[in-house]
Amino acid sequence: MRVSGYYQKKPLHVLIHNRSTHNFLDIEVAKRLGCKIDAFDSPSVVVADGTKLNVSAVVRGFQWTIQQTKFTSDMLLIPLGCCDLVLGVEWLVSLGDIVWNFNKLQMELYVKGRRHVLRGASTGLKIVTKQQLGKAMSTGVHLSILQVCDGQRGLLNSLTTQASGLPPSRLGYDYQIPLVPGVGPISKRYSSSPFARPIVLVGKKDGSWRLCVDYKDLNKHTVKNKFPIPLLDDLLDELADSSIFILQVNKVDYIDLPIASTVMQKDIEATNKIA
Repeated sequence: MRVSGYYQKKPLHVLIHNRSTHNFLDIEVAKRLGCKIDAFDSPSVVVADGTKLNVSAVVRGFQWTIQQTKFTSDMLLIPLGCCDLVLGVEWLVSLGDIVWNFNKLQMELYVKGRRHVLRGASTGLKIVTKQQLGKAMSTGVHLSILQVCDGQRGLLNSLTTQASGLPPSRLGYDYQIPLVPGVGPISKRYSSSPFARPIVLVGKKDGSWRLCVDYKDLNKHTVKNKFPIPLLDDLLDELADSSIFILQVNKVDYIDLPIASTVMQKDIEATNKIA
């Protein structure tokens, strides 16, 4: 749960997490606040995402304020990025009995006989322009969404512009139709092409025509592509260290690929002459 806190009237982005064994302060935030940093030697500690880290620095007696109430604790220094301060089990056990409503993102606790109700901070998105992005990155912010606005010369416009032609040919990436070894030309029509396929026009209900090509024999002797579907958990693990995500929408379909010269003869259709 994320709440707002303060250090000497300076705002802090605080994350309360019951999976963190200790309390953590972002090392860059500690330097910016002018905190005294001491060396620290301890076994590995567990952070909010379950990762074990070795910590080499600590701020002793760090004091922060939440709802006009001061708290004091030692803060281990690690690069956080997503927040300024993480309050873990070390802080939670010092509060005694608490009532934590995860549905409402609300925590009720008593400090020195005074009742406090902490409510999760809003997670509204902040939109930055291209000119502001460089400055935002230099301050060490954590970017989880990059919104690309359209415009005559905007980045989105360049990503979605319809291509005027096919991309250049690249060896190994052009479209291929691999045949089973030992299979010769496959043709069902009299044609100069050894792979000519018959076509037929089939009428639709609306009166228009559908072009159908008989590829049954060719498909029967084509080497089948097998692409295992990756596990979602594995895909999410690959994004663990990512900080910038871009949603790219292309007007150009993935099928707009050049056909290899050795494949062109396999994609020939033939039909009777129409008077």
